[in-house]
Amino acid sequence: MSFNKPTKFGLAVVAIVTAITLVWIFFFTGTQSLDGIWLSNTDSMPVVYELNGKTKKVNTTHPIKKIIEGKEAKKEFVQKLSALNLPNIKTLADVDKKFHLKTKEVVIFKTDGSALYNLLQSNGTNVIFSDDLDDLAYYKSNLSEFKKRAVFQKIEYPDVLVGKWKNVTNNDDHLVFQITKNGASNTDVTAIYPLVDTDRINDKSGNSHSSDDKKNTEFEQVKKEIKNQGYTVKSAREVYKEAYTNSYIVPVDGGKKVIVLDKDYNFKSMVEKVK
Repeated sequence: MSFNKPTKFGLAVVAIVTAITLVWIFFFTGTQSLDGIWLSNTDSMPVVYELNGKTKKVNTTHPIKKIIEGKEAKKEFVQKLSALNLPNIKTLADVDKKFHLKTKEVVIFKTDGSALYNLLQSNGTNVIFSDDLDDLAYYKSNLSEFKKRAVFQKIEYPDVLVGKWKNVTNNDDHLVFQITKNGASNTDVTAIYPLVDTDRINDKSGNSHSSDDKKNTEFEQVKKEIKNQGYTVKSAREVYKEAYTNSYIVPVDGGKKVIVLDKDYNFKSMVEKVK
């Protein structure tokens, strides 16, 4: 369950998880970890790693069964790569040269029936391929698209939205749901970011900037609809957006309630914090 309808969002997550075969994510060393929410651009679905619990998972429903690192991981990656029979891409060094990478380590996550090959980069990014590595062939002639779609960065889930919530929208189901710091609840994952961070997120993935004028226009439209609902929002910094759906998430009443507007600024629902 997220701040949007749970069934549609859950199905969307499952569809994206099975469809996405190439992502970039940020990698931390030492006391930091991959645990958290990763987003390529504001129109994409997030990738969520939950690595601190007893059961390590990808997007909350895919348990990680095995982790392979070091020389063994590099060897397995090269074996998979050789099966593609791509001209001039036979080794890990060839992959780095072709896609302008600087891989310092390979880590493999194995889930039920599949594997994710992580190419950890010296600049802190990470490239992930599915176990068939077909995206290497697909992107070999389109570096700009590779960068645009594949660069993921970590998104900190807003503290004001973490906790237990109840849908209090009229004629709705009044469902109670829990949102964790990783933006996960049951079978759902979501990435929510401040409206003012839109440019920063999209710039990392190679997308064009949205202008300040556009963000100001968005805020004024949100402000107007929130007022229609009997509440006020004073700053664009108080407005959040949900990646992929582009819904607006607006805490009101001192954070005790949250109003959700769709991408066209129409009221969708209201949730209330449960003590």
